Amino acid sequence: MTLTEVAESLHIPASSCFNLVRKVEQRGYLYAAKSRGALYPTRRLYDVAKKIFDNDVVTPNIRARMADLRDQVGETVCLAQRRDKEVVYLEVQESRHSIRFAISVGDTRDLYANSMGKAILASLNKTERDRIVAGLNFRPLSPKTLSSRKALEADIEHGRKRGWYSNVGETAVDVLAAALPVLIGAECYGLSIVGPSNRMKPELDSHLKALHRAAAEISQKSQ
Repeated sequence: MTLTEVAESLHIPASSCFNLVRKVEQRGYLYAAKSRGALYPTRRLYDVAKKIFDNDVVTPNIRARMADLRDQVGETVCLAQRRDKEVVYLEVQESRHSIRFAISVGDTRDLYANSMGKAILASLNKTERDRIVAGLNFRPLSPKTLSSRKALEADIEHGRKRGWYSNVGETAVDVLAAALPVLIGAECYGLSIVGPSNRMKPELDSHLKALHRAAAEISQKSQ
């Protein structure tokens, strides 16, 4: 990007942008690619990001186990953490089907309309869960979105009794997700299998067995 493009993207004056870019350039993160007429990151930016990635709570072993689960069930496998009233996706292993559930690492979804959100809520003590649920805004995302605190609490209780948590078209029509809580360190995350309902429903029993095995292994190996 040129300096002008950087300033426009950051919505700051060009003079302020120049000072910021100069500092970053002096620290070795940017260089002026004169042949391109633009600023370009150096490898140093990658090296810093790699150090962060290498020490991520989502270890290579967890990613590998998620990939194994994806290959076994043929659907997208996700790992998420609660952030206030949302879940944020930390790892995604996408299905190899051309028609699949697609989402990116870093994307967020509302707790009340997400299978992993429900799994994480179910793992909390009642006081903490009540505090969070009381602050949720149950905006409709699809015709099947849960519309009240009472409905969400009933759904979580139903999930606890049957041993897994669902999202059946509550965020996107014709999408079904099944999730379980997993412990990584001392913190609870959500692990899910998600795909088109017409593929998920006939294989749900076998998918759930595979999900339970993967969740148990991830939790055990992460302690």
